[in-house]
Amino acid sequence: MSHFRIFDPRNGSCYLIGSVRGVFRSLFYRFIGLFLLPIFVCATEPTIQKENARSFCIETFELLSKKFQQMDLSQAVGHRGLLANDVRLPLSPEAQMAAFANGINYLGVRIKIVASKAAAFEHDAAIANPLLKSFYVIGDPDLKNLSPEIFSRLSKKGIFWIDEKILKWVSDEDVKNLFQIKKLEVSEFSNDDTSRPPWKGLYLPGWLSPIQQGITDYEDLVSTSLRKRARSLLRDGYTVTFNKAFEQSLKEIAKAKRPSGGASRYDEEYIAQLKSLFDLGLAWSAEVWSPSHQLVSAEVGYRVGNIFKADSVFGEYAKMASLALVDRLHDSGVNFSISGQVTKYSRRMHAKYVSRDEFLSRLESNRQIKTQVDLNAPWIWQEEKNLKKFRRPGDKRVF
Repeated sequence: MSHFRIFDPRNGSCYLIGSVRGVFRSLFYRFIGLFLLPIFVCATEPTIQKENARSFCIETFELLSKKFQQMDLSQAVGHRGLLANDVRLPLSPEAQMAAFANGINYLGVRIKIVASKAAAFEHDAAIANPLLKSFYVIGDPDLKNLSPEIFSRLSKKGIFWIDEKILKWVSDEDVKNLFQIKKLEVSEFSNDDTSRPPWKGLYLPGWLSPIQQGITDYEDLVSTSLRKRARSLLRDGYTVTFNKAFEQSLKEIAKAKRPSGGASRYDEEYIAQLKSLFDLGLAWSAEVWSPSHQLVSAEVGYRVGNIFKADSVFGEYAKMASLALVDRLHDSGVNFSISGQVTKYSRRMHAKYVSRDEFLSRLESNRQIKTQVDLNAPWIWQEEKNLKKFRRPGDKRVF
């Protein structure tokens, strides 16, 4: 039986239909639902189904990528760089990967209602992490009676943010186009300083291009204590692999306890999306195995060509996986990976923030590398070659 791939331009996704009857039924309903928007169908034989599906979704990715390339990132607003709430931009995995390859993410911004400008400056000063900073509106900080109508009235008085102790107002046009009331939701946010209680505010999802982005640079890891610990673990019989236990790594990350105590974002739907991306070559894993061949730690993330981003980790030896990935990329000419927000974990990996302009320049440099990193190819870690040069460390600290 032949299989068919259908591209839905409404949400940018690829669908697999298992029969001719299923194709016509799906086409009919999608024809009505999309109001005559074009749908592209391609048939594939079972033996080449997976490769054709991959090629088709890559074409979808490239089509969507052109949309994001047309965005003027310099017009992004706020620390997180609110760029668009355009409903015509899909939220499919292919679309999010296309955005990621162009320095854009679908996340959200924080909005805090404060009693005065002075209160806004006080709140901003307490937050060092640029990607945790907020927009502000002046009004009653009590959110119990908040409604879209009340926020609409408050926003007409102005929405502002604070950049290096300078108050900056959001233009009336951007307030109208970007701050869509129907998308706002009340949420609770953490602080840099965990000793400070979380605060309640508003969350607005959208396409973002932050004014700063976190990266992990190979040059910052050339000589660190992390390497000594890695050699110690290698000497004890631990090993690192890539893409050998992706699904198992996802399940372990989902089970791991979060520092905040909240639920993991690695739910069934998110795991299914990551598995689909992995099948398309758009996701990866780096695994650490014990001397008894048990999976003890891993890092997983996304990739588009030679642009890599770490997403999450599990296990006490996760930094060994992270370090191995950095070295693996460096051996292929790729000298940095994206960490996004610089967290407590990524800071231990010497992650740092760089400006949007530097970040975009680095992305372009990676795109210019002709040979793509192949994590499935044989590779010998330099730290394994260096083992004989070092004596066995006596410390028992975890990595």
